[in-house]
Amino acid sequence: MFYSTNEVAQLLGRRFHQVTYLLRSNPSLDVAKVNGRRGFTGDDILRLAKAFRLPASDMEYLRGYLDWWASTEAEQSIRK
Repeated sequence: MFYSTNEVAQLLGRRFHQVTYLLRSNPSLDVAKVNGRRGFTGDDILRLAKAFRLPASDMEYLRGYLDWWASTEAEQSIRK
């Protein structure tokens, strides 16, 4: 599952331009592009959260959410 920049900004509690600025100012954080658009994985989102210095409680919640979402996506693809 890939997340868009807008979705990532919402998950991190940041604005779109804050995420894009962080990506432009830190080339090591940049992610792969899918059809000319950034496609973020769960690991990419966690790296960005760490770069934004989110509190440990927010990081733990985010990890749990991403793990839950990945498991529901996998379960849905098996059922189809």
